[in-house]
Parts: sequence; C-alpha cells; structure tokens
Amino acid sequence: MQIKTEIQRSQSSRCFANESRVLTPKQLGRKEAVSNDLTLEDSAPWRDTTTIIGGNRVYDEIAALKRKPGKDIVMFGSRILWNDLLAHGLIDELHLMIVNVVIGGGTPIFIEPIAYNDPKLTLRHFDTRKFEGSENVLVQYKVDYTNQGDH
Repeated sequence: MQIKTEIQRSQSSRCFANESRVLTPKQLGRKEAVSNDLTLEDSAPWRDTTTIIGGNRVYDEIAALKRKPGKDIVMFGSRILWNDLLAHGLIDELHLMIVNVVIGGGTPIFIEPIAYNDPKLTLRHFDTRKFEGSENVLVQYKVDYTNQGDH
C-alpha cells in the first residue's frame, strides 16, 4: 500500500470533483484522521468509519497502515502533516495540482526545500495530466528515499 498525497492550492483546483454526487460516510469507507485534538464526538457523522491517530503513535500507525494489503492511502492537503511524513520516509508519491493563477507570494508547499541534488531524497517525475475543460495540470512524482537507509 502506498501513501499518495494530493496537494491542492485552492478550491478551484478540485476540477475532478463531481459536485452532483454526494457520497455517504459508509460509501467513502474507513478514514484515518491524524490529530492531537479531534475526538470521535467531533467526527460525527464519520464516527463509525473513522479512526483518530494522534501523538507519538502517528509514524508507527501510518507505517502499519502502509504494510496492510489494500488500496492506496490518499491524503488531501495538510501541508504540515505530509511534510512531516515525507521527512520520516512515509510518503510514496506526491501529486501536485497546478492551477492557472499566478501570485506573488504565499505559503511554500515544502517546509524544507528539496533540491535536485538533495542527499536525503529525490522526487522522480512519472506523469503529467491536463484535465479536459480545465487549465489545471496534475504533476505526479515518486519519492525516492534510497539515500536514507531502508525507507
């Protein structure tokens, strides 16, 4: 199982969302929420399909989820969390949605810059897609931790 992150910079980048279809919590399946503050009472109506992971267990729990058979794990947004998981060797792919808006500033997507010659990890481009009827582009990278030991 792999963790894939969908990094989206704005609401307009959700061009693949089908607004006419609303899924129920049961249809969405199991969810893992990473939080030090969220409680099951806070997660209604997702309570029956959500596990909350927090504190020092996060890395071990995510690593255990990755070892289970099944579908890929997808995480939307959450810049702080995916940067932390990236630093701990737990992210397999980054999917960056690029929208046709140019701004002069903002929040960097990476907490620590990743250079083309970074000794800790390498991002390897494997796909680019443009969505029909949109100017948005999805760029996909595999994360290579070969320089970090046995990640």
